[in-house]
Amino acid sequence: MNDTYDYDSKYSKRGYYIEANNNSDSMIVIIAMGSKKSEGYSIKIKNIEITNENSLARIDVEETSPGDEQIVNGNIIYPCVKIKFSKKVKNFLIVNRETAETFTEVKDDNIAI
Repeated sequence: MNDTYDYDSKYSKRGYYIEANNNSDSMIVIIAMGSKKSEGYSIKIKNIEITNENSLARIDVEETSPGDEQIVNGNIIYPCVKIKFSKKVKNFLIVNRETAETFTEVKDDNIAI
């Protein structure tokens, strides 16, 4: 599990992206908040549970945003977190643990590792 703060515009949509390595059983999942108009946003992994022999990974995340009185730069950012799994997982349930909002998969043919 690796928390990151990524500014790559290929993660401009809110959701999760799957990077599969065809030469290995490993895979990377990127959970993205989408495009934000200022700094001060972040996303963190709070819990991961893998069940039923890698058929489902439930990932709880925490998203934060800048406070009303916080001074932030007006740069466009793309906050996300990347997780590397040593084995391929078939299904994902990614949930914001405070709002119960779920993330859906973003299909992007241009992402590969």
